[in-house]
Amino acid sequence: MNKLAILKQLTKSYNLKNNYFEILKELLEKDLSAVEILERTSISSGRIYGLLAELEDLHLVDKIHGKPAIYTLEKFDDNIRNFLQHTYGSFVAKQTEISNMLSVLSDQINISIGYGDENINAELRRMYKECKWAKILHKERGYPWFLIIDNEEQFFKIRHKIRTSRLAGSPKNKVKLLLKRESYRKAYKNKQMDHIMSREAFNRYVNMLEELFGKDVRKQIIQRVYSKLKDNSRITIQVQKNSSNPYSIYITDKMVLIALLFQRQENRYIKMTGGEIIKSYKGIFEKYIQNTESIIPLLEDYI
Repeated sequence: MNKLAILKQLTKSYNLKNNYFEILKELLEKDLSAVEILERTSISSGRIYGLLAELEDLHLVDKIHGKPAIYTLEKFDDNIRNFLQHTYGSFVAKQTEISNMLSVLSDQINISIGYGDENINAELRRMYKECKWAKILHKERGYPWFLIIDNEEQFFKIRHKIRTSRLAGSPKNKVKLLLKRESYRKAYKNKQMDHIMSREAFNRYVNMLEELFGKDVRKQIIQRVYSKLKDNSRITIQVQKNSSNPYSIYITDKMVLIALLFQRQENRYIKMTGGEIIKSYKGIFEKYIQNTESIIPLLEDYI
C-alpha cells in the first residue's frame, strides 16, 4: 500500500476534514510553505493557517520555522503513528472522564489498576483538574510539591536531585515535568490542598536545599514557602514524627489513587472511586492528622 492510499484510509477511518487530505496530499510531493499550499489547493487564505495549526496539533505534519515557515511530511511513518497514539490517548482520556462521572453519579465502587509512570502522572494531572479538594498522605520520603515549585531554575535542580536519589518521583521528560508542575500550581491556587509528610522527609528537604544552594539561599526559599503558607488557609502541611507509609495516597472528592513504586517492576497505581471508598480513606487521613504538627513552626527554625 502506498502513502497516498494510507492517507485516504486515514481520512475515511477518522473522518478527517477534506481540507486536511488536500494539504497532506500536497506535502507528500514536497515540503511547502502556507502560500505554496494555497497555490496548489482550493483552500481559502483565511483558513490555511488555522488548518495547518490543527494538523500540527494532531501530529500529522511538522513545521520548520523560518521566513517563510515550511511544512513537511518527510517523517511520514512517525507522523502517522504519532497521530494514532494521540487519537487513542484522547479517546481513552474522554472515556475515563465519563466513566469517572458515572461512578460518582451512581456512587458505584470501582477499582482499577494502571501501569507506567506516564499514566500515573496523567492520572494525577487529571485528578487535580477535576477535584474540589485533595488530601495527600505522602510516603515516608515524599515531599509536597508546594515546597519546591516557586522558582523554575531551583525547581529543576531539586527534581533532578530527587529523581537521582530515589526510585521514582519525577518524569524524565522536561515538558512532562513542567505539565505536572503546572497542574500543581493551578490546584494550589484554587483548591483545598492538605498534606501529611514525615519528619524524615522534612529533614531531608532542608538538608537537600542546603546541599544544592547553600544556607543563605535555603533561608530565602524557606522564607517564601513560610510566607505563602501563612497567607493561604487553603494549603496545609502537617508533619508526622514517625511514618512508615510505603506508598503515597491521594484522596479527593472524586477518587482515591495509590501510587505503587517498585525497584525491579513497572510502577503502577490503584484507582478507586465511589462515595464509601472516599469516605473511608478521608477518615484514615483524619486519624493520621491527630499525630502530626504543623510545618510552620518547623520552618521558623530555618528563617
